[in-house]
Amino acid sequence: MEAPVRSALKRAYRRLFRSDESLEAVLEELAASPIEPLREWAQFFRETRRGVIRRHQGPHGG
Repeated sequence: MEAPVRSALKRAYRRLFRSDESLEAVLEELAASPIEPLREWAQFFRETRRGVIRRHQGPHGG
């Protein structure tokens, strides 16, 4: 896997799991990406039946 693709995946991971952005907003951008693995992630997140757990920012930061 080439370095630019790895970097894009790392950024996408941070946005998906460590940001306060809405999941749908991130998935829309990933689905429109020219990078195939990012589009695959978007498709997986939308089609999974078991769900995905994202970080919850509670009142005490955790």
